[in-house]
Amino acid sequence: MNRLTGSFPLVQNLTKLSIIGLFGNYFSGTIPSSVFTMPFLSYLNLSENNFNGSIEVPNSSSSSSLEVMHLGLNHFEGKILEPISKLTNLKTLDLSFLKTSHPIELSLFSSFKSLLYLKLSGDSISPASLSSDSYLPLSLEVLFLQQCDIREFPDILMTLRNLVVIDMSSNRIKGKIPEWLWSLPHLKSVVVTDNLFDGFQGSAKNLVNSSVQYLGLESNHFKGTLPHLPHSLISFSARNNSFRGDIPLSICNRRSLAVLDLSYNNFTGPVRKCLSKLTIVSLRRTTWKEVFQTLSMPVPLS
Repeated sequence: MNRLTGSFPLVQNLTKLSIIGLFGNYFSGTIPSSVFTMPFLSYLNLSENNFNGSIEVPNSSSSSSLEVMHLGLNHFEGKILEPISKLTNLKTLDLSFLKTSHPIELSLFSSFKSLLYLKLSGDSISPASLSSDSYLPLSLEVLFLQQCDIREFPDILMTLRNLVVIDMSSNRIKGKIPEWLWSLPHLKSVVVTDNLFDGFQGSAKNLVNSSVQYLGLESNHFKGTLPHLPHSLISFSARNNSFRGDIPLSICNRRSLAVLDLSYNNFTGPVRKCLSKLTIVSLRRTTWKEVFQTLSMPVPLS
C-alpha cells in the first residue's frame, strides 16, 4: 500500500491499458469520465481513497470492457448508481462504505445482466428495494450486505437462484430465518452474525437438506435446541446465543464438518466423543463439565 496524493492520474492517453489499481492511497477529487470509455480497461480499483463529487459515465460506456470495479471507502456525493448502471458489462462491483447521503435503490442494478459479485456493506439501502417486488440480477452469486441497518429479512434474495454466498452480518434483522433460503440450490455460505434472529421457520429438513457448507449464526438470540445441521456442512459457528440441551447425535454423521464453535451458550448433557475428529472445536463458557475427560483433545473452555 502506497500513500500517493493528488488528483486522478492522467492515464486516459494510455489507450491499451487494461488494469488500473490505485486502491489504498490518498487520491482526491473526481474521477474523469473519460476513464469509463478507455477501450481495453477491464479492471478498475479506486477503493480506500478520498475521491469525492459525483460520477459521470458517458452514454457510450454501455460498450465498455470494464468487468471489475471497486469504488468502496470513498466520499462520493449524489446519486452515483444511476450513471454507474450504464456500465452494463460489469461482473464485480464493490460500492461498500461510500458514505453517500442517498439510500441505494437496488432496482438500479437491474441493467447488470452479467453481475456475479456485489458488495454494498456499510451503505444505506432503501427498505422498499429489499422486498420481493424489487429486482437484482439473477446472475448474482456473491452478495455482501454487512452493516446496512437492515431491519427485516430481504425477500429479494428469494429470486437469486444462483446465489452462492450471502453475508448480512451486523444488521438489525429480527425474527426467524425463512425456510425458503435453504432451498436456493447453489447456496454454500450463509453469515448472519450480529443480528436479532431467534429461530428458524418451517421444517428442520429444509436446513438439513440444503447445500450450505459454511454457516455463521454468532451473536444472535437463537434459543432452544440446536437444529440438525446440513449434511454438507464444513464450518459452523453459533457462539454467543442461547441454545440449550444436548448437541444432536446427528452431528457425528456430518463427515465434512471440520470447524465447530458453540461457545457462550447453555448446553448441557454429554459432549459427543465424535467431536475429537474435528479440526477445530470451541466450547468456551458452556455449562459442560469434564470436557477434557470426554474429548481426548485440547478444547478451549475459557
